[in-house]
Amino acid sequence: MQDFNWIYDEYADAVYNHCWRMLNNAQDAEEAAQDTFLNIYRNLENYRGDSKLSTWIYRITANVCLSRLRKKKLPSDSLDDVQDQGVQFADDTPQPDRIMEESELREQLGRLMQKLAPQYRQVVTFFYFQGLSYDEIADITGVPSGTIGSAIHRAKTQLKNLLVKEMA
Repeated sequence: MQDFNWIYDEYADAVYNHCWRMLNNAQDAEEAAQDTFLNIYRNLENYRGDSKLSTWIYRITANVCLSRLRKKKLPSDSLDDVQDQGVQFADDTPQPDRIMEESELREQLGRLMQKLAPQYRQVVTFFYFQGLSYDEIADITGVPSGTIGSAIHRAKTQLKNLLVKEMA
């Protein structure tokens, strides 16, 4: 029980944040985080240490979120539906006169993230929001790290094209 309490204290915020980014709904994210920690509690004695504890926890979190998305059958755009239009992202350096615009852009990107297929949303969340490496994401998802890199590139391209499409 002491181990579980430590795990909860250490990972509660990260698990909830991942759930929220995947599900884009506070109530769904809270329920998914609870399900995640319930699964961790039930399976803690089965953790063999073959991978890092964080990898094991993120794998459980990812599986819970993907399962919820499958049950909801939330819409997402196919990569085949979005074509590269050759647009490049602007410089991300914040300037005082652009703070409001960047805030709106972040909000818009959050909405567009929900249009990504769940597997792409997941790798983008792990890489950009949780700072995990390709190898760590590969361990969590069971997908080769080269494929993770390709998935991140495809997701970025799709996001860019969705953004251009929405701004047109």
